[in-house]
Amino acid sequence: MASIRRRNGKYQVQIRVGSYSRSQSFHKLNDAKSWARKEEELAEQRRYLGSKYEPRNLAEILVRYKRDITAYKRSCATERIVLKALLKEDWVNTPLPQLNAAAIAEYRDRRLASVKPATLKRQLNIVKHACATAEREWDWLSPLSMLQRIQLPKNAEHVVKRITADDEHALIEAAERCRTKNLCHLIILALETGMRRGELLALAWEDIDLVRRELLVRQSKNGKSRTIPLTTRAQITLASMENEDGGPVFLLSANAVRLAFERIRRRTGLLNVRFHDLRHEAISRWCEMGMTVPEVGRLSGHRNLSQLLRYAHSDHRRITYILNKNYDSDSLER
Repeated sequence: MASIRRRNGKYQVQIRVGSYSRSQSFHKLNDAKSWARKEEELAEQRRYLGSKYEPRNLAEILVRYKRDITAYKRSCATERIVLKALLKEDWVNTPLPQLNAAAIAEYRDRRLASVKPATLKRQLNIVKHACATAEREWDWLSPLSMLQRIQLPKNAEHVVKRITADDEHALIEAAERCRTKNLCHLIILALETGMRRGELLALAWEDIDLVRRELLVRQSKNGKSRTIPLTTRAQITLASMENEDGGPVFLLSANAVRLAFERIRRRTGLLNVRFHDLRHEAISRWCEMGMTVPEVGRLSGHRNLSQLLRYAHSDHRRITYILNKNYDSDSLER
């Protein structure tokens, strides 16, 4: 079951029991033999023969996941950064039989001191998906059940406030003075089309037809494409930009937009406004125009009502006006 050979000045040990395989190198022969005996006993005790492969640690799972799964994701650049940071953690590199929930909980508490619960959840969801993939598709053992037992705090609710005309003017004016090219055009299109930041940054000139006044979102968050009609303001905004045939409309990265928008938020004092709130505002305006739910859903890309309702925020002043108007009409009739 165990084979020892001398290679590059070291003793290389290899254990094979059925589908289970593990190797390690040592400077001393006695250390190599001792490790081989322990691994053989462990393999027999756990009955690895014909069973699942147990990786050395969680890092081995994440490395393969990064190579085989992450590389084909649209968000691969961001996910690679997360995985690179995780692979430096001690608990990720701890031998799998020695990994415990306390080590993961300690990492959770340490991370929550510097990031929001939502950020930590997104990062740990990558780890959970890697473990689930390892068990389901690779026939590997993983600490998935241990990760699922770790409790995470609820996300702090972000109160979405409507973006007033003054707010919009202040943001666009600050964006025009910003060194980030076409940031003001990006904000206007976000308000006029309700597109997500990633959809706007993926937009190419070949997806835009200014004559027919429409643009094509080739792939959205739900994996479906959709066509959005252009308002006059959106059409004028696109027509005023430099047209690179077939190239991207915005030569900006997601991080560049994030940092630039953060700067103009501080300049305008609108610290509660996120870039994604522009999408909320666009959808709310469509609802107030009197569009039906299917019409709004077709523009926004939402596939069910519950998701759409999270984005529709009616102005309470408008609701108060309508209620009072109806009340006054009823009073006159009576």
